[in-house]
Amino acid sequence: MEMEMVMTFPIFILFFQTIVFIALIKSSDGLSGVELEAQALLNWRTSLKNQTLDSWLFKTNNKTGHCGWFGIQCSDGGSVIEISLSNSNLEGTLGRFNFSLLPHLIHLDLSLNSLEGTIPPDIGRLSNLTFLDLSHNELSGSIPNTFFSGLRKLQILNLTTNHIGGQISTSIVNLTKLRELRLGYNSFTGSIPEQLGFVHSLQILELYENPHLVGPIPGSLVQLQKLQRMDISTCNLSSNIPPQIGDMKELVEISLSKNLLSGPIPPSIGNLTKLTILDLSYNQLSGALPSEIGNLGSLTSLDLSSNTLGGSLPRTLSRLRKLEMFFIESNLFSGTIPVDIWEHNQLLGADLSFNTFSGTLPSGICRGNNLINFSASHNNFSGPLPEGLKNCTSVIWFVVENNRLEGNVFEAFSVHPDLMSVDLSRNQFSGHIPENIDETMPKLNFLSAAGNHMVGTIPSTIHKMRYLGLLNLSGNNFTSTIPTSLPNMEYFLISNNHITGTIPNSVGNMTKLVVLDVSGNRLSGVIPSSLGNCKSLEVLDLSNNNMLGGIPWSLGQLGILQTLHLNNNSLSGEIPSSLRNCSGLDIIDLGENGFSGVIPTWIGESFSSLRILRLRSNKFTGRIPQELPLLRSLQVLDLAVNNLSGEIPRTFDNFTSMAIKLRDFHNSSHGKYYEENIVISTKGQALPYSRTLSLVTCMDISSNNIVGIIPEELTSLVGLIVLNLSSNHLTGNIPKRISALKELESLDLSNNLLFDGIPPGISSLTFLSYLNFSNNNLSGPIPSSNQMETFQESTYSGNPYLCGFPLFKKCEVPTQVWTTIHKKDDDEVGFGIDVSVGMGFGIGFGGLFLVLSVKRPWSRACFKFIDLIVKKLLWAL
Repeated sequence: MEMEMVMTFPIFILFFQTIVFIALIKSSDGLSGVELEAQALLNWRTSLKNQTLDSWLFKTNNKTGHCGWFGIQCSDGGSVIEISLSNSNLEGTLGRFNFSLLPHLIHLDLSLNSLEGTIPPDIGRLSNLTFLDLSHNELSGSIPNTFFSGLRKLQILNLTTNHIGGQISTSIVNLTKLRELRLGYNSFTGSIPEQLGFVHSLQILELYENPHLVGPIPGSLVQLQKLQRMDISTCNLSSNIPPQIGDMKELVEISLSKNLLSGPIPPSIGNLTKLTILDLSYNQLSGALPSEIGNLGSLTSLDLSSNTLGGSLPRTLSRLRKLEMFFIESNLFSGTIPVDIWEHNQLLGADLSFNTFSGTLPSGICRGNNLINFSASHNNFSGPLPEGLKNCTSVIWFVVENNRLEGNVFEAFSVHPDLMSVDLSRNQFSGHIPENIDETMPKLNFLSAAGNHMVGTIPSTIHKMRYLGLLNLSGNNFTSTIPTSLPNMEYFLISNNHITGTIPNSVGNMTKLVVLDVSGNRLSGVIPSSLGNCKSLEVLDLSNNNMLGGIPWSLGQLGILQTLHLNNNSLSGEIPSSLRNCSGLDIIDLGENGFSGVIPTWIGESFSSLRILRLRSNKFTGRIPQELPLLRSLQVLDLAVNNLSGEIPRTFDNFTSMAIKLRDFHNSSHGKYYEENIVISTKGQALPYSRTLSLVTCMDISSNNIVGIIPEELTSLVGLIVLNLSSNHLTGNIPKRISALKELESLDLSNNLLFDGIPPGISSLTFLSYLNFSNNNLSGPIPSSNQMETFQESTYSGNPYLCGFPLFKKCEVPTQVWTTIHKKDDDEVGFGIDVSVGMGFGIGFGGLFLVLSVKRPWSRACFKFIDLIVKKLLWAL
C-alpha cells in the first residue's frame, strides 16, 4: 500500500500543477508582465514531446521563481533576458512559444536539440534580441520577414544545420548591427543578394553547404571591410572571384571550395596579409598562381586542389614561412619544385599529386622534422628519394606512386616510429625489404611497392607487424614462398612475381582477408580447404600458376565472395555444387584448366549479379544449360574450346545486359589496389581487359560441337560487341536481322556449315572492324558498302560460291539484282538459291532433265521447276 502511495504522489503533484496552470491561464488578464513571461515558458514546455525541463515548476507564492529555472536568466526586475537551452534534448516545435510575452529577451539559444517545424514570425517581435542561435535542429520553412523588420539590434544569427530554405531576403540590409551570419548546411535557393554587401558590421559570413545557392559572388561583398571569416563553400556559385577581393583586408579565413568558380586567382589577393586559411579547392579556376601569393605572410593553410591551374610554382612561395598545409593536387602545374620553397616553412602536410611536375623531389621536405603527410603521386618526378627522409621521424603518410623515381628505396628510410602508410608503387625502385622492418616501421598499416624492380624475399618478420592490413608487392621480382602467418592482413597482393611453393594451410587463419591475389607466380599444389575460413574474402585470385586438383568444397563457405579467378592452372574435376552458396559472385573465371563434366544448371539460378562467366578451354561436355540466360546481369559469356554439343538455346535473348547499348561504368569496391583483368578473344586475338571491362559485352561459344541454326533470338542482344560462334557445326543461313547488332565490333562465324547469301544489312554495322565468314558454304555477292569494303579476301575464303570485292571472282549478275532476289520471300518450293547457281545447275543437269521428262508424272515436276527459274529471272531483271 505504501509503495502505491509513493508511485502515485508525483502523478498527483503533476496533476495539481496542471490544474493550477489552467486556472492561471484563465485569469491571465490579472497577471503582471513578469508572471506572463513565466506563463509563456510553461505553456511552451507543456507542448514539448519530452518533459526534460524538470526545474520548470510554477510556484504561486514566488512571482520571480522562473528566474531560477534551468537555462533562464532574468534582469534585476525579474524579466527574462536570456534563454540558454543548448543541447537540452528538447523535442517538439516552437509553435506554442509566445515570444511576444518576452519583450526584454536579449539572448536566445536553443541549438543542438531536435526542434522541428517552422520558425514562428513572433520571434520578430523580440526587439531587444541581440543573440539568436537555433542551429543544429530540424527546422524547416523560410526565415520570416519579421526577422529583418523587428530584430534591428540583432548581432548574431546562427541557423546552421537545419532544413531552412527559400531565398535570402534582400531586407537583410536592415540588420545594420549584425556581426555574425551563419546559415550553413541548409537548403537556401536563389543567389546571394547584393544587399548583403551593405551590412558593413558583418565580421563572419557562413553560407556553406547550400547546394541550391547559385549565381555569382556579389561584387558588393568586397565592401565588407570588417569581415574576418567568409565560408561560402559547397554551393553552386559560378563566375569569377571578385577582382577587388584584396580590399577585404581584415579577412583571416576564406573558403570558396566546391563551387563552379572559374577564371584566374586575382593578384589583389596578395593584399590580404592577415589571411591564415585560403581554400579555393574543387573549382574550375585556371591560369597561373599569382606571385603576389607570397605576400600572405600569415598563411598557415593553402588549398588549391582540383582546379585547372597551371604553369610553374612562383618562387615567392618561399616567403610563406608559417605555412603548415600546402595542397595543390589535381591541377596542371608543371616544371620543377623551387628548392627554397621548403627552406623556412613548418610544413605538416603537402600534396603535389596529379600534376606534371618533373625533376627531383625537394630535399628539404621534412625540414624541422614536422612533416606528417606527404604525397607527390602521379607526376614525373625522377631520381632517388630525398636524403632528408631518413631523419623524418614525424612522418605518418608518405605517397609517391606513379612517378619515375629510382634507387634502393628502403635505404632512404630509417627509423619511423609513427609511419602508418607508404605507397611506392609504379616507379623504378630497386632493392629489397629489410628484415627488421617490424622494428623500423612498427606501426605500418599500409605498404604498397607494386610495379617496381624490387628483389629478395618477403621478410619472415612481417608476421610481427600486428597493424599491417595491406601489403601489395605485385609486379616485382620477389622470390621465396608465401609467409605462413599474417593474421591481421586484409589485402594481400603479391601477383606477378616469382613466388614458389604452395599456398600454406595457415592461410585459413587470415580471417580478416578481403583480397587475396597471388596470381602470376609459380605456385603449385592444391587449393587449401582452409581458405573456407576466410569468411570476409571478396576477391580470390589464384590465376596463372601451376595449381593442381579440384575446387575445394569449402570455398562454398565464402558467402560474400565477389570475384573468383582460378584460370590458367592445371585444375580438374567438376564444379562443386557448394559454390552456389556464393550468391554474390560477380566474376567467375575458370578458363584454361582441365575441368570436366556438364555445366551445372544451378549457375543460372544462383548468381543474379554475375557479370562475367568464363569457362574457356576446359573439357566441359553436354548441352548449354537452358537456365543460363537467367543470368540477367551477364556481360561476358565465354564457353569456347570445350566439348559442348546440342543447339544454342533460343532463350539467349534473356541476357538483359547484353541487350543494353549503354552501361554504367562498374567501379569495383576493392579500390585501386586490385584491378580486374579478363582475357577476351576478340578481333582474332586474345586481349586483356581491365579498366574498361564493364563496357565490354561478349559471347564466345567457338570451338565446340554446337549444331543447328543460329537462332534469330540472338539478334535481340543489341549491346553485343563481340560475337564468336566459329568452329562449330552450325547450319542454315545468317539471320537477316543480324544488322540489328549495331554495336558489334568483332563477328566470327567461320568454320561452320552456313549457306545462302550474306544479308545486305550487315553493311550497316559501322563499328565492325573484324569479320570472319571463312570456310562455310555461303554464296552470292558480298555486300559492298561502308565497313564491308575494308575487309580482306581472307574474311571470305573457303566459300567458293561467293563473289564480289575483295574476291577476284566477279558477280555475273549485278549486285542489286542479287540483293533484290535475296530480299524476296521464298515461294512454295523454297526457292532461295542464287541465280548463278541455278543457271549452272540447269546447264549441268540438262541431260538428266531430258531423260526424266520421258516419264509423264516426273515431267510435270521438272518443267514446273524450270518454269519457276525462268519466272524468277524475268521478275528480277
